[in-house]
Amino acid sequence: MTHRSTRLVACALVALTACFLKGACSWAKKTDTHKQDLAAIKELNRLDVAMTLSGNQLALAELCTDDVVGLGQGEEAVIGKQALREVYKRTKAAHPEGRVLSYVPEIKDVTFADGWAIEWATFTGSWVDAPGGAVKQTRGKLLRVYKKENGVWKLARAMWNTSEQGADVPH
Repeated sequence: MTHRSTRLVACALVALTACFLKGACSWAKKTDTHKQDLAAIKELNRLDVAMTLSGNQLALAELCTDDVVGLGQGEEAVIGKQALREVYKRTKAAHPEGRVLSYVPEIKDVTFADGWAIEWATFTGSWVDAPGGAVKQTRGKLLRVYKKENGVWKLARAMWNTSEQGADVPH
């Protein structure tokens, strides 16, 4: 092999190695970003449960985009963070001593696409309308859409339905 051919082969190998490393590094960066995004969505889910169980529903609105949309079964659409806060206030006023006893979402899948995340889940829950009242249970399905705004994931859309809602459960 001539000196020129050896140089050409060496340059080609360097170029291929650089392309491979660039691709591998790009893949690693995407993997890290995906892990960070998934961790952020899991943290939103953790906060959702913690705030629901603590009765701090107003704080839940802070996890949402300003134009959040809630689509509950048999209910009017709730559009916007302020409208969501009003729903939480009315619910609390209607059941001032009510308490959520359990809320257990089981996330089935989270899919990411260009600054959005789509999640579906099933959930179970129980509550009382007043201390000493009958325990009521529910189970349902949930679809949530998150949007990344300024590097922060927030809830943008949520839709849910339930079955066995309000069923009394023996103590």
